[in-house]
Amino acid sequence: MRRAVVLFAGMAVLLGAVLPSAHGLAAPPKSPYTPREFAVVIGAENTPGPIDIYGDRAAYQLYFFGTTKPPVAVNLANGASFTADDGYVSSLRPHAIWADNLVWIVGYNPSKIEMYNLTSGKRSTLVQTGNSIGAVDLWQNVLVWLEYVAEPADEIIKARNLTNGQEYLIAAVPGYDINPRIAGDVVVWERSQEAGEQSDIYGFRFSTGKTFAVSANPWKEYSPAAYGDIVVWADERGGSYQESDIYARNLATNDEIAVCTAPGSLRPPAIWGDLVVWSDGRDEENLSGVDIYGYDLKQKQEFAVTRHIGSQTAPAIYGKTVVWQDFRNSPQIKYTSGDMYGATLLAQASADPLPVTGAPEAFDGLIEVVWPHSGRPGTDTDKANIGAFLFSPPGTKKEVPCSFDPPLQLWVAQDARPAQMVDETYYRTWNIQPATWHFNDVDVSLAKDPSYRLYFFLRVEGGYQFRTNVWAHAADARTFFPLQQRVTAALAEPPQSVDAVIQIVWPHEDKPVTEATLVNVSVNLFAPSSTVSVPADWSPRVTLYRSLNNGIGEPAASGKKRLVTEGSLIYPVWDFNDVDVSAARDPLNKYYFRVEVAGVETHSTIWAHGADARTYFPATDTPECLCNSCQ
Repeated sequence: MRRAVVLFAGMAVLLGAVLPSAHGLAAPPKSPYTPREFAVVIGAENTPGPIDIYGDRAAYQLYFFGTTKPPVAVNLANGASFTADDGYVSSLRPHAIWADNLVWIVGYNPSKIEMYNLTSGKRSTLVQTGNSIGAVDLWQNVLVWLEYVAEPADEIIKARNLTNGQEYLIAAVPGYDINPRIAGDVVVWERSQEAGEQSDIYGFRFSTGKTFAVSANPWKEYSPAAYGDIVVWADERGGSYQESDIYARNLATNDEIAVCTAPGSLRPPAIWGDLVVWSDGRDEENLSGVDIYGYDLKQKQEFAVTRHIGSQTAPAIYGKTVVWQDFRNSPQIKYTSGDMYGATLLAQASADPLPVTGAPEAFDGLIEVVWPHSGRPGTDTDKANIGAFLFSPPGTKKEVPCSFDPPLQLWVAQDARPAQMVDETYYRTWNIQPATWHFNDVDVSLAKDPSYRLYFFLRVEGGYQFRTNVWAHAADARTFFPLQQRVTAALAEPPQSVDAVIQIVWPHEDKPVTEATLVNVSVNLFAPSSTVSVPADWSPRVTLYRSLNNGIGEPAASGKKRLVTEGSLIYPVWDFNDVDVSAARDPLNKYYFRVEVAGVETHSTIWAHGADARTYFPATDTPECLCNSCQ
């Protein structure tokens, strides 16, 4: 009876050459500022929710999908905090801070607005109503809030001067008026006829008592903020939320300003003085994820505040201090909890764009499991799913950071043919532990034929020091020496990519595998999918990689170029001499060889060397720690 096996063993791949990236990061702008980051709230039970900031104090609520948490004010300078004894989480703006005063909403239908002076400790009730209050804002001594009523409108916006008690009815027309924000003489808000439908930005001036349209267009405009005569908002004139932009209007001149129209979703902005900040999704599908960007209205220059891996959202700004929600330490799953980070914008121009931070410089990628569809044997299925783990630092079993999701590629070599990429994934799967990078529906139909073998390995873009193993998938465990590939011609110029074909591996003194300790290896380099050799005068660095069983591989030897003359045809061959294979004398061991050529994309064959062609399942690696506890 033929023994059906799935083979997997390790192979050395330490990538010096980097694959060209079709998903490269957009070049960030150079900056008039140098951000100095700091942590504010780390490891909280829930995510610091809507954030407001004034001076050295940030106000927030621990928000987790509707659970009620009291508001908190934290001193950014010394870490001292105050937590209210009640409050609830509105879906809009449940609290605000100005100078020493923290205000927040208490209760739902009926509701009231409480104020607490963080210096004196005095607490007072500012507003009490039988209706529900959904949002609040504070500027100096003027309070503005959103109140849900049945008549005459679905919502009304009110304001009160806390010094003289004068009250203002800002908006009370049929429809939906939400997200009120105040800045000195102006209140701005979002207005729509139907909840969730097309919305515009409106404003009100206390000095004139008049309402006016800030921006009214046949697309969604929402989440306004203001400072002085400048109003900023999120704008979907690009066609969708996924392509939203940041716009502004100068109320003194009526000039509209395109603050940022970069690709991707640009989330609601905040403003203080000349600086506008927002959550920016231009690199959401790439390594840095969602970042915080800014724009200096006076200098007319965009800049990045943070480009740490993971998602940074919901920024608030005071002066040159920006704070935001941050998910750099969190598994990228639904309903995860985040932290709060901040940055001080130092007035030091940066000569270089702000780099991505938080990514490991080096890591290992290990294929850990290949499972055929429907649980059928590997020789009786056309497709399989393949799972991989990433570990850093190299040589450890520590998971890479939670928010590190590089574009991971799966490559396969069939028998002695050069390898090709078969799939690419950008995210790990979190519904199992440890988290796994999955490649689904991989074609393995050839392996049903005992004369074929498939060798899988990983590659990654981005210039990392990266090592991978190899998984051999076959119906017949025996390994055959392939016929050498004949050279038919030679190129005049070096190609951009090469097929690296291992032509022969021979033990010293022609000893059998069970006795040989050293072998020599010869490799030809061809133009892709051809028998045309690279030029005779080309001398790149060619490295042979070797791994034992399922281990991570290491460079085994550097190739020595040798010219071969066949009639009028002259072409190069690279020899690797005295390569140690002593461990393969044990029938339980097998070496895998592969080649990389510096500076070009390399499609290498894979050569298996062992005394016994059978390969055994190694134990799946067990991570020493999970991503959010490894750093």
